[in-house]
Amino acid sequence: MARKKLVGSDVPSTTTRKKAKKKPGASKKSSRKKPAKKPSKKAGPVQKIDARLARSALEKQQRGETPTVREAEALRRMRKQQDEDERDALYASMPKGDYCRLSGRQPKVLNEQADRYGLPLRGRTVDLGKVLTAVHDLLAKNRHRISSDEEDEMLRGPDSDGLERYRHAKAEMAELDLAVRRGETMEVGVARLALASIFETLRQAGEQLRREFGPAAAALIAEAVVDAANQARETFGDDGEDE
Repeated sequence: MARKKLVGSDVPSTTTRKKAKKKPGASKKSSRKKPAKKPSKKAGPVQKIDARLARSALEKQQRGETPTVREAEALRRMRKQQDEDERDALYASMPKGDYCRLSGRQPKVLNEQADRYGLPLRGRTVDLGKVLTAVHDLLAKNRHRISSDEEDEMLRGPDSDGLERYRHAKAEMAELDLAVRRGETMEVGVARLALASIFETLRQAGEQLRREFGPAAAALIAEAVVDAANQARETFGDDGEDE
């Protein structure tokens, strides 16, 4: 007796197909976490009113109508805020190539500066806000080294008590020079010459008094001139002394 060939639904379920082996970990959900979305700022009552007025202004413009003054101002503020948000987004994620083009520096140079000065310049994008903050912090920290007195070798090097005293003395000299330029302070040599001229004028006045009123009157002026000259010499020193 010939055997029947089993086809279709007559085939036993145990002989139809083998179960495919599951790959390890296939049924498990991916453990990689999706980046959390930044919480959006909730609009306050004023912002909500502005948004409603701006929408009303847009709808009126689409219908060919003229918005009210408040609606037009709200629309202007909304567009201004949108422009600022778009700029901030662009500034926060500038492509590294664009930054290289604007700064005139190669990526290798920028990476070296990032490592040397702690500037946030590495990566495929550059956050201009963070870079500008870091640059200005760096300038403030090294303001003494990159000031107009950069040619003075004494101002270079790490901070120390001696360097700080030198900077203080140099600042006092600059203030004194400014006071002289403003006429608030006079150099000793100039003051001495001015006093000498005054004493000579008094001496000549004494000679005139002697001729008109006699030696007694001239003696009073001469004595006063001698006393004033001695006082000036004690204050400013003799002409031959170093200033």
